[in-house]
Amino acid sequence: MSNGAVYFEGKVLQASNEDDSKSIYTGTCTWKYKNGKNRHVRNFDEKGIESGVSKYYYESGKLWKEYDYEKGKLKGNAFIEYEEDGLMNRIFDEDFNDNSNEWDIYVSDKSSSSIIDGNLIMASTTMDGTSRYINFPMNSSSYAIEAVIGFNSLKDAKENDKIGIIYGFKDWQNYNYFVISKKNIYIGTVFEGLMSVDVDGVSCEAIKPAEKNTIKVICNGEKSYYSVNGQIQHSDNANRIFRSYFGFISSGRASLKVDRLSIKEIDSRSNKDGTPSDVNVKATGSGIIISKNGIIVTNHHVIDEAKNYIVEVNTPNGKVSYKAELLQKDKENDLAILKIKDETFVPFDAIKYSFKDGGGLEVGSSVFTIGYPYALVAWVRKQNLPTEK
Repeated sequence: MSNGAVYFEGKVLQASNEDDSKSIYTGTCTWKYKNGKNRHVRNFDEKGIESGVSKYYYESGKLWKEYDYEKGKLKGNAFIEYEEDGLMNRIFDEDFNDNSNEWDIYVSDKSSSSIIDGNLIMASTTMDGTSRYINFPMNSSSYAIEAVIGFNSLKDAKENDKIGIIYGFKDWQNYNYFVISKKNIYIGTVFEGLMSVDVDGVSCEAIKPAEKNTIKVICNGEKSYYSVNGQIQHSDNANRIFRSYFGFISSGRASLKVDRLSIKEIDSRSNKDGTPSDVNVKATGSGIIISKNGIIVTNHHVIDEAKNYIVEVNTPNGKVSYKAELLQKDKENDLAILKIKDETFVPFDAIKYSFKDGGGLEVGSSVFTIGYPYALVAWVRKQNLPTEK
């Protein structure tokens, strides 16, 4: 506490004045910004091991990052990151300080792999090359993959030896690749055993053969972009993610050193073009907001059989999407009531329309309708009228 402001609430088992990261906490502990809003809220067991959900916040009070721990280990090898504009990303970040993510570390008569001094080292003893990959389930069609790689032994690397990433890997008949040699880049896809080459040995001045290189693939759902050390080298149509395996590959007898791997699944809840990013969306429809705290009326056929609900709202800054929950449904009258339930949601200042008590209207009054109930659709079809909106 300083000047009457509380900066920490919780129980400390062991305090370190020199390095706060060495302090040991227990129970639910809350750190605060100077403005009084939560900085982060973390949970620890009786031994001081982080367990449960820990949340980090922007100074504005909006949720920033969310980690789910079990006995000090991150569940699913990933955490959730929120941006203040409503964008939500799921991130896997590997620094190879240990093998908690269970990479295949072994030595055989054809290849070897090990984790040494914060690096994954891969080497092949035959001209077949070698690979290693892990499972990271991904549902979004938008993603970013970044790896920091280099030749472990440059003097032993041949001019055409290649190192790089494989992603969306299902099997050796279906995968994507982005690899580099000492001077060139190679980009392509293998689908049902047929190789589609986008870039084959194009010279790249951004490659630093004697150093580690940052290679990156960014996909926005429509286009894929490929960069080396921050410089875009190629763009093309979005690649298909065949399955959820991501990792590294080296050709020939090249020895690969990996310093870092980051996979970001971009699950946009407020896309610039307003289209849903979730490829599993089953149905869409209109609704009407009837309260400042985010209660919405829509049709039952819009939410029928849905497990998750997302509502999209027009704002002065564009369309913003929020998570919602189902409050009530009435199949017979084709009605449903949703409520926005999202940590990024701020209640509306006002609703710019009203409802006439008793339903009485005068001639000439302005009215409008929202939605398309099944009862109306049935009547239109009976009259042989078109049902498109």
